[in-house]
Amino acid sequence: MKQQNSKGVPMRHSAIAIAVAALSLGVALPAAATNGYFAHGYGAQSKAMAGVGVAMSLDGLTPATNPAGLVGVEDGLDVGISYFSPDRGYDVSGGPSGACMSAQQCTFGVGPGSLRSSRDYFLIPNIGWVHRLDEQSVIGIAVYGNGGMNTRYVGGSATFGAPVGTVPSGTAVTYPGTFGGGTAGVDLMQLFIAPTYARGFGNGASFGISPVIAMQLFEARGLGSFAPFSSDPNNLTDNGHDTAYGFGLKLGVQVPMGDRAKFGASYQSKMSMGKFDNYAGLFEGGGSFDIPATATVGVAVQPSDKWTMGVDVQWIGYGGVVIPPQIS
Repeated sequence: MKQQNSKGVPMRHSAIAIAVAALSLGVALPAAATNGYFAHGYGAQSKAMAGVGVAMSLDGLTPATNPAGLVGVEDGLDVGISYFSPDRGYDVSGGPSGACMSAQQCTFGVGPGSLRSSRDYFLIPNIGWVHRLDEQSVIGIAVYGNGGMNTRYVGGSATFGAPVGTVPSGTAVTYPGTFGGGTAGVDLMQLFIAPTYARGFGNGASFGISPVIAMQLFEARGLGSFAPFSSDPNNLTDNGHDTAYGFGLKLGVQVPMGDRAKFGASYQSKMSMGKFDNYAGLFEGGGSFDIPATATVGVAVQPSDKWTMGVDVQWIGYGGVVIPPQIS
């Protein structure tokens, strides 16, 4: 059954997430910048190779891709920082489309106009430490994150159909903000801490395991127009950053394929995260925002001592979790 708020907007509860998705549409669009809201690589060397690394031993951030690769990394500390500069915005042409088909079925239109997100660059640090226990055993810890999923639209407007009694045409009213709720945007940050144990088997094969501790921060702004259609309107928008914690497990193997090639595979379990209580009215399940499982396979070939070529294929199980706004 459709409902209508005081501004004449028809909406089902599930469509609130769609509205947020439209708001942050540009986050996943920069070519090769992200895999959904996951980074395309972790650590300077992996990023320099477009995110490839499941069959390689690159640096102390290797456990972020495949914990088995830590066997081939020298002892030491790797510290890095990534500069991420996505371009997000929207362009709307034509007149506003706010109108009413009936007193219970009203629409709203964004704009017209062009607006760019005022958040356009982010610094994302990473740290990796490696220590060899013996010839075959290595321990380490990798600290890395996903960031830059932050949009902030200052200005803009939305026009809502406003019915007059049972008259279908009614009138239209315009409110400031992309969705008629003032400055709008979303922010998602994730931090992962992966202590790792890896062991080689003497023939070039290796196995690794990393229990992964995860922390998430999330904030949504400017969605007040949708409050009448939320199951928890007081916990829908403009409640500042909320924090959630969770745990997962990453496993990986590397196996030689002759003298100059290696196969690698890794799997990270779904991470069941704590709920974002401050946004229980935005996401299904009272604030559920789990991190999907991932699986990666790849091959690295070294035709000479100065050249290495690699190909990775990654699967991300978004279908098993509530889709974050940045993914849609």
